[in-house]
Amino acid sequence: MVSLDRDLFEKALLNLVLNAEDAMPEGGTLTVQARAEVGVVVLEVIDTGCGIPADVLPRLFKPFVTTKAGGNGLGLATVRKVVAAHGGTIEVQSEPGRGSKFTVRLPVNLGEAGA
Repeated sequence: MVSLDRDLFEKALLNLVLNAEDAMPEGGTLTVQARAEVGVVVLEVIDTGCGIPADVLPRLFKPFVTTKAGGNGLGLATVRKVVAAHGGTIEVQSEPGRGSKFTVRLPVNLGEAGA
């Protein structure tokens, strides 16, 4: 079990999914998977889209950084803030032309039910 603000976390996860969809305008594969590891729950959002340029990756989660025409650059900064507020981390792996994988790790709350 993890302790979440369900509405807030749902919006963050939806942002990742919509970004993945935007990265695949010609279609592709979107995979969302979850697994338990020691002390954490791992969520991955994986797409086969256009990928993220290497020079953008180090600043991707900073406010106002965007690769989208018309994007405001607040989506991933907000996702990172929501994940951090839940005691978690987020990281990205990406290769231009092959896609991206966003990995969210959230701490398990042992002994809590109904979270």
